[in-house]
Parts: sequence; structure tokens; C-alpha cells
Amino acid sequence: MLTVRRRQGLRAAVEQRALVSALPVAECVTRLAAVTLAETGETTALEWPPPAGKRVYGWVADDGFMISPLRQHERLSLNLAWGGWVEQEGHVYAAVDLLSLKSSRPLLLLLPVVGCICFLGFSLLAGQLLLSGWQMLAVSAIVVALLLVIVRADERRSIDDHRLLFTLLLETLEAAEVPRHSLVPDELVLPPAPERPAPPAPVPWRR
Repeated sequence: MLTVRRRQGLRAAVEQRALVSALPVAECVTRLAAVTLAETGETTALEWPPPAGKRVYGWVADDGFMISPLRQHERLSLNLAWGGWVEQEGHVYAAVDLLSLKSSRPLLLLLPVVGCICFLGFSLLAGQLLLSGWQMLAVSAIVVALLLVIVRADERRSIDDHRLLFTLLLETLEAAEVPRHSLVPDELVLPPAPERPAPPAPVPWRR
């Protein structure tokens, strides 16, 4: 694969990639939908274990797709591939954004601060510190180190998920990666990924 710079932030990380396939758009939609478990809403998005042949979940349409790895448990990051595609001169060009949405990370980093404040408040109510200064520093160091390990492990898992998703796209669509800046002519604007389909309306209860 080409070397792509990963832009890392506190709330999100993104890799911008692109691919080209000789398959028509209709075939691309059919092939990608065949390995995608349709997401109908947060309460029914995950089916575990996934049905035979399904490797990711999301939605696929004629103008684009959103796919994300199947996962059993909640994670700190929501990793997904968000892309749009167009057909021109017998080839399908797709722009893919590999996103890692880290909405839980700021709350996680606040936990040591909240814990120290609660501990100091309880100590003031008790009239004395329950731990010595060195013990407090040791506990704080252990908590910070544990959080750093968790954040690092989450980042590694995010990178692995992005590699899995992009490899799945290349294999399923029989595509090749191309530089994002040379994806298509300047006058051709790739559409954004489609919105998630609305979940089915609940069936009214009848007597």
C-alpha cells in the first residue's frame, strides 16, 4: 500500500486513501453488500456471531458506503471506512476516509482528575490525608501509566481495524490503491458517503 499520513487528534484520527476498480458500480455494490451486515440502528446494529459470509457492518448504496468492523464489546474508538465512488471511462474511482472517532477519550482522561478531587474532598471531610504524599504520587503514577497503556492499545487496534477495512475493500472490489490527489480529474467531484437508512418503524400493537 502507499504511504499515507495519519492525522491524529484528541477526538478523531483519519487516513485518506483512494482506489480504482475495473468493476462497474452495480457490481461493486453487490460485492460489498454481500460481506456487509446491514446496520438499522444502534440497538440492532450488532449481530453476534455474524451470519455466514458477513465480515463487517454498515450500509452500501450506489453513491457510496460506510463499513465498520464487527465487534462484540464497546471500545474507546468507533473505527469505520467512509467513502464515495463514481464510475468513469469503465472504471470505478472511490475516495475512502478511514475514521476513528474517539468520543470517549476526553472522558477517560478526566478520570484521574476526578478521582484525586474526590479523594482530597473525602480527606478534608475526614480531617486528615488518608495517604502520605509519596503514596499519593505512587497511586497517581500507576493510574496515569494504566491510562496511557489503554490509550496506546486502543490506537493500535484502531490502526489494525483501518488496515482490515481497506484490505477488505481492495480484495472485494478487485481494486488497486492510487494516490488520493491523482484519483480523478479535477472537474470530477466524488459524492460523499450516503446517510444511514432509517430503521424500520415499530409495528403498532393490536388487540
